[in-house]
Amino acid sequence: ISDSFDVAFDLKYDLARKDNIAKGELKYNYNHEVKIALGLEMLKAPDDNSYWSYYRTADTLYSTVGFLF
Repeated sequence: ISDSFDVAFDLKYDLARKDNIAKGELKYNYNHEVKIALGLEMLKAPDDNSYWSYYRTADTLYSTVGFLF
C-alpha cells in the first residue's frame, strides 16, 4: 500500500478434498529499522479423511517484531 505498510494474502485450495488454508498478514515498517507484523492463518478441512484433518483446530493468530541494526 505504501513504503511503510504492506498487506499479503495467500490462499491454498484442494479441489478434490475441498480443503483450504487462508493466510493474511499486515506488515508495518517503522523508520526502516523496526518491522512489525500481524497475521492470521485459518484452516478448513471438512472431511475426516482430509490431509489437513489432524490440524482442524490449528487456526493461528501471530505477530512478529524485527529489528535491523
